[in-house]
Amino acid sequence: MITFPERFRTLAQIQPDKVALVCGDERITYRELDDLSDRFAGAVAARGAGREKIYPIMLPRGIDYLAAAIGVQKAGAAFAPLSLEYPADRVTYIVGDCGSDLLIDQGFVDAARDHEPLRDCPVID
Repeated sequence: MITFPERFRTLAQIQPDKVALVCGDERITYRELDDLSDRFAGAVAARGAGREKIYPIMLPRGIDYLAAAIGVQKAGAAFAPLSLEYPADRVTYIVGDCGSDLLIDQGFVDAARDHEPLRDCPVID
């Protein structure tokens, strides 16, 4: 069975310079989205990602959100979407219920963007 991250990577190799996503005034190509999601996958993998792990994502809808969701899947884990409008106690409860030690938020995105992309990041099925 071919996983979504594998299909996405194949598509990024076939048409790397095509626009993959448009969000407002922002555009990102398949190559750029693949590289960005690799950065996020590496950051999540460094935290011990794998099957049975769920990472909450609390970001506004947009390129970073999609790249984080793809990155979590590339790292072999699942994600739980959280609304930016949730009260802090609800976010704390959901993060705890997921058994996660990581909330993927703007701070995570900023830190992951500061690192070089991980080339040939393995796609875990």
